[in-house]
Amino acid sequence: MMSPEYRARVSLAVWKKKLEENSQETLEVGNTLTHVHGPASVQAVLRDGDGRELRLEREGESWRIVSDVVEFYDQSTPRAALQAFVHAMQRRRYDVVLRLMPDADKEAVTTESMEKPGATSHATTSSVCCRSCANTSRTRSRSRAIARRCRTLIAHACSSSAKTAAGKSKTRVSTT
Repeated sequence: MMSPEYRARVSLAVWKKKLEENSQETLEVGNTLTHVHGPASVQAVLRDGDGRELRLEREGESWRIVSDVVEFYDQSTPRAALQAFVHAMQRRRYDVVLRLMPDADKEAVTTESMEKPGATSHATTSSVCCRSCANTSRTRSRSRAIARRCRTLIAHACSSSAKTAAGKSKTRVSTT
């Protein structure tokens, strides 16, 4: 019943051990599954090369889009906020970057100042992005992990932005 990807990550022995170590939770899940009321919901998630997701739900014989397809710079999760910031930097959408920045960091920055060559150093951009992404996280340890990943990605995004401005090819950055 488990997917091949799940079986490749989790051996049968580890799976059984988790069930045994968490017997109360196992019973609760089993009870929940046996008391499902109403029809099942069939969903699919499609991911593009940039990590954006498109969620679909089956209705009768057809599929319907259930995700917000016009939310180009989503900030609902730390991962989404980071992706939004990286994509805005890569596309040189400094108006969006300013919207994503915490208010405290907006005072000395304008879209015009960001468009100047060398104005978007990865150190400055990284610190702003990290604070923005961390604000969407609920735990301090999660915020630190996000900040580490953010610094790496922003360095790539800034170098990509500089290369694009110089007429070179754009580097792809994945946030997965």
